[in-house]
Order: sequence, then C-alpha cells, then structure tokens
Amino acid sequence: MLEQLFRDDSALARHRAGPFAEERERYLQHCAEHGATRAALRLKANELLWLCQHLRRDASQGIDMPALREIARERRSVCKGATTERRLVDIGRPWLRFLGWWRVPTAELRFQRHLERYVMWMRDERGFSSSTVVQWRSKIRDFLLWYERNDRPFCALEPIDVDAYFVTEGARRWSRVSTSGIAAALRVFLRYMANCGECDPRVVDAIRGPRLYA
Repeated sequence: MLEQLFRDDSALARHRAGPFAEERERYLQHCAEHGATRAALRLKANELLWLCQHLRRDASQGIDMPALREIARERRSVCKGATTERRLVDIGRPWLRFLGWWRVPTAELRFQRHLERYVMWMRDERGFSSSTVVQWRSKIRDFLLWYERNDRPFCALEPIDVDAYFVTEGARRWSRVSTSGIAAALRVFLRYMANCGECDPRVVDAIRGPRLYA
C-alpha cells in the first residue's frame, strides 16, 4: 500500500521505518478498499506517522481522548496551524478504533450484563479479532443505550423496535456502508441473545441491511 502512495525512496523508507508500520499500512489498505482517494490516503499516512512517533510503546493497551488531544496540541505547536490539531484527532481516532486501541469512558448501562456476555462469546468462543470485538461492542452498546429509553426489559424487544432504531438513528448519521455494518453486528448479537432465550427469535429476521454496490 505504501509503495502506491510514496514514489520517493526516502519518504517510503521513513514511513516503513516508523513505529506501528504494519498497523498503519493495514488501516490505509482498509480506507483504500472503502473508496479513499490517493490524496486522502497520503494525508492520513503522514498524520498517522507523526502520531505514531509520539505514541507510547504500550499504545495497544488503550488511548483515550485526553492523551490524543495532548499529542494533537503538540502537533499544532510544531506546525503552527489551528487546523492541524483537529486534523490529527479526526484522522487518529478512527485509526485507533479500527485497531481496537481506542478507550472510551464507560457510562452506566442497564443491559451491561447482556453486552459483556456477548463480548465474552465473541472473544472466547468465536475467536473474533480484538479489533472486531471492540468495533462490534461499540455498535451493540449504541443500540442498547438507545433501547434503554423505552424503559422496557430486553425480553420485550420487538422487530418494530429494531426498525425504529434504523429509522431514527440511521437517517441522521449513517452512510449505506455504516448501516450495512451495524445491521450485520446487530444480527449476530440478537441471534446470540435469542439462542440464550433473552429475546424473541423473530427480531433477528426483521433485520435487513441495505444493498451495497461495487
């Protein structure tokens, strides 16, 4: 991937020799597969290289927003631009999430028990990668936070609730690709919950993701 972005040997060598090179290149490949332009990829590559040069070696244990902002402020002081701080955060945070390294504050969740059981199943029984576990946990947690507003037990979940979630939340914030990913994560989660006797199996059949085009 890096060879396609940097033709200059010195620039290519600098990116390859930088910290977390494999993690950076894997993310850039992911972005390319989802339609990012060469110019956008070069910008991401440069920002991520700078970020990685300022991360601790134990970054895989988790990076939160205060730590990322501290690095971003240093970036701004070096580059003398108000937009550089925001750009580093906007590029760095999705990368950290992709790797499963992003640490978010935990709020009280009514259905925390359901969520943690599912996470254990994904990790210990299905052997999902750490990045998949983190990303799907985040998607399911968002859904459970939304469902809490109905003030009903989880076993009362109905297909109409899932439809309402996609209509109210998806219409405002999600792209077609995001909606497809959320539908896939919810389908697996609710099938697991149904197999555990926690919800009606018909809820799973109600989930229909959007059609994706090449």
